[in-house]
Parts: sequence; C-alpha cells; structure tokens
Amino acid sequence: MNKLRNNSRLFILSCLFLLQPIIYNTYAFASRPLVKSNDIDLLHYDMKIDADPVSLKLKGTVSIDFEVTNPAFSDSIDFLLAKGYRVISIYNKENPIIPFNRVLEGEPVPELHPGLDVKNWDWSFIRISANFFKYGKKQNIIIEYEGERTLGMIIKESMIQMHDIPARWYPFRLDDPATAICSINTPDSIRAVFGGKLLKVEKNKRQKSWLFETEFALNYFPLLVGNWIESNDKLENIDLIFIHKKDYPNPLKILRLMNQCLSILKSPWFLGKYPYSQLVFVEYPHYSREFGIAMSGGIIGFDLLSRELSAHEISHQWWGCSVFSEHKEGYIFINEAFASYSGAMFLELALGSERMTEGFISFQLTNHRNEINKNNLLNCSPGLQYGKGAYVVHTLRKIMGDDKFFRAVHTYLKENMYSMSNLDILINTFEKEYGESLDWFFNQWLKRKGLPNIEFDYNIEHPSKNKSIIEVTIRQNGDLYDLPITISFKEKLKTKYTVLYPIKHIQTIWIRDRNQKWEFTIDGNIEKVTINEDKWILHEKLLEEIINRVR
Repeated sequence: MNKLRNNSRLFILSCLFLLQPIIYNTYAFASRPLVKSNDIDLLHYDMKIDADPVSLKLKGTVSIDFEVTNPAFSDSIDFLLAKGYRVISIYNKENPIIPFNRVLEGEPVPELHPGLDVKNWDWSFIRISANFFKYGKKQNIIIEYEGERTLGMIIKESMIQMHDIPARWYPFRLDDPATAICSINTPDSIRAVFGGKLLKVEKNKRQKSWLFETEFALNYFPLLVGNWIESNDKLENIDLIFIHKKDYPNPLKILRLMNQCLSILKSPWFLGKYPYSQLVFVEYPHYSREFGIAMSGGIIGFDLLSRELSAHEISHQWWGCSVFSEHKEGYIFINEAFASYSGAMFLELALGSERMTEGFISFQLTNHRNEINKNNLLNCSPGLQYGKGAYVVHTLRKIMGDDKFFRAVHTYLKENMYSMSNLDILINTFEKEYGESLDWFFNQWLKRKGLPNIEFDYNIEHPSKNKSIIEVTIRQNGDLYDLPITISFKEKLKTKYTVLYPIKHIQTIWIRDRNQKWEFTIDGNIEKVTINEDKWILHEKLLEEIINRVR
C-alpha cells in the first residue's frame, strides 16, 4: 500500500492560473455547455512549457482557441500574465505579427481577493485589438513568453506567501474555463504534477516531457515540478498520493487521514461523487500552520495532520475546483465559507458536534474578529469567509433542517459540476429545496457588517410545587435580524459535589422585532433559562465566549 520512491529532497515549483465559459467539440473532450462570457468564449489551450526549477525560469508557447460571440464586439481582448514575464511575440496563421499593448497598472480585478493590497499584486494585461478577430468563427492566437520569477512559487523550503500575492505565469481570462493539452519539459531528474494528475512521461537523454490533457473544461490548472518521494494508497477507484520529503516521519498517517476525510466528504448525502481520479497531497513547510491551497485533484498544505485544514482543502475539490464561481459578488463566500463548513462537518461526523464549533470555525472567528465588525461578507478580506461565513452556512442548515439542507448541497454540486456558477444559482437551488424565498436570510447575513446584538432576560414564578411560569424577554440592539433561537429550561439538581442544571424542556422561538416577550408554563421546578445553547446562531455575546475559550 505504501510505496516509497527514493529521490532527492522535495523541491516544488507551483504556478497557478484561472481562465472563463465554453462549448468545445474537438479533442474528444466533454462538450457540456458552460456559461459564456459576454463577447468571448474560450475553447481550448495548447501549451508547451519549459520549466527549469534550478534557474527558476519558464519559457512558454501557448496556442489559444476562442470564438467571438457578440456580432457588435469592437473592444480589445485582454489576457492576464504576470509582469515578470516578457512576451516575445503574438501571432496566428493569418497574421505573422499581431500587435499588442502591455498594460501594467496593478490588479485589474479587485474583487478576486477583496481587501488585499492590490498595489502589490503582480498582474498585467496583454491587450489585443478586436480588429484582428471576426464574429462567429473559431479563431486562434499564439503567445510566446519567457521569464524568471520566484513570486508565487514554492522553492525548496522557502516561505513564499502564495495566497497573499498570487502569481499568474500563464496568459488567461477570468471566469472562462477551457479544455487544455499541456506538454511540460523538465530536466531528467524532475517529475511533474499538473491539474492534480501525475503526468504521462516521455523521456530522452536530457529531459522529460510531461503530457497533460483535461477531460472537461477547467478554470484552474496548477503545475508542480520537482524532486520528491511518493507514498500511495487507494480509496475505491481514487488514487491517493502523498508527495513529501525523504525524511517525512510517518507518511502512512497522512494517507490514512486523506482516506478518512475523503470517505466522509464524498458520501452520497453530503458532497457526493468525487470529481477526479486522483487526490494528491503535497507537503510544504510553510511558516503559517493555516496554510493550504487546493488544485484540481490535489492539495498543497503545511499542517497536513490538522483534520480541519485537510478536510477544508479536500472539500475545495468540489467548492471551487470542479464547481467554478464567477469572480464577482459572493464568489469567495461560496468557495471558502462552504469549504470551511465542510471541514467543520467532517469534525462533527468524525468526532462529534462539540468539536465542530470548537474547531476550525472558532479559530477563524477569533483571528478575524475585527473584520466581522468592520465589513460585510461580500466586499471584504477573504479571511472573514472562513469564520463568519462558515457560521452563516451553519445557520442556514438550522433554518432548512438537515434533510433539505444536505439535499440542496448535493443538488447544487451535482447540477453545476464542471461549469460556472454564482451566488444567484446557489440561492435558487437552496430556495427550491426549502420551498420558499431565502432572500431575507442572505440579505441580513451577507450584506451587513457585524453580528446580531441580543439581550436576554427572564423571570420565573412557581405557582405550585411542580409548575413553573417563565417570562422571557429578548431585545435586539442595532440592526434587526430574523432569527430562530432555542430556549433551554433547566431544573436544579444537587449532587454530593456540585449543583447541576439539566435541561427539562427546549423551545424554538423566532426573533423578529426590537423587543419581544414570551410566556411559558412548564411542568417541573425550573430554576434557570438559557438561549442558543446549541450555538446555531452567531451573535456578539457568543463571539466573546468563543474568543475567551480559544484563548
């Protein structure tokens, strides 16, 4: 089960890119129609890449097939490429020279990762005039480029912040997935993974040529090249591969964790069928123990033995890698909040419900407390998505009930597999399963900063020995929320060593107004009343409790 191949130390060069929507009928690939961009529909990429991890240089020739879908199209066509790469030439069969401009003014799509310092981002445009392209005809451009970059690469055991300053080494368009065939040439001692797959290899005396081709359109093609050792396992028909340094202490532990996480996440009632044939884990000694990044069919991570992080990153094989989200309002919420909640759900299923709220969600809430109070979910730092965002998904589950919630999750992922989605599509799926509008829910949780501010009081009277009349008052300060919240009524129990308050009765009420009162008559000697003891609703006082507990 565990096969170790003796190579030299781990040395990985990781390069990331994104693309936009498609129909493609050639190369024997799947032709499922995807959401088209307004004027341009990317079809296919042919790539020839020379990658030298010693000199850190890349040289690429990229042939891009596309179609102009708007007869009135008169604008330019823009492709993104890191500033550090020099474009040698752009041409096609009809035009040996296609003029272009290089536009270098910072980050062109701030909503991609809102809240970060976009001035430090290393993106630029390759801008080509629309005069060279005709409506309704499949067309082609070829871009040759080269450069030497360390930004965004994982180099030996260096601490490169791939999430914070992502580098794009490859010409691409946002929100337009495409099929691809890629030939990667490396020195003879190097191996390669592309798009989460160990590649087919053709070897000559000096170098290896690794061949990658997609079976369906993707918008995320990572390239890993380097020297490593592999440990292998299998889960049904899925190959589990752990790539690590020679001296990694216990690779079998990682393979067992991969197997456990994936077995639960791909349950038919949860996320459903795993989208790929492989799951590749790459060990990366990063300074941040939170570090992890997902690729189609693979994961790069530091603290791989963290169940929360591993399950979170594996769930990205659904949330973001095989179900794409348009880069506009709500896309980070879909990818990160649902991935974080999937990681939390893994803890709930594997270790119990108490571990769920005390795990990854609580940790992220503590780290990003200030962001919760200053921003809303849709135009702020992505860090907010992991804590508050995951709790919003948790509350949605409470509103819908388990059966409807998990059916909606499964339906959304199944119906949008390998295609472009957005927040409207997700909300519509959940509304169909719920049976009524959820606009009120998403508006109050996704378009406001901060959290509900709830004050709670109660008064208890005992008209007879075994009867209690309880008056409960709940006040909302600040923005009004529409919330279902549980009230727990407790009796007093004295033991030899302490006093306990076991729950006698639980009632769910809806809070909708500024001030509301309820009266309950309950058999028994009720001595104490609490609200939200099941922690389904995140509010300011609960956040304080979580922060104090995590500290």
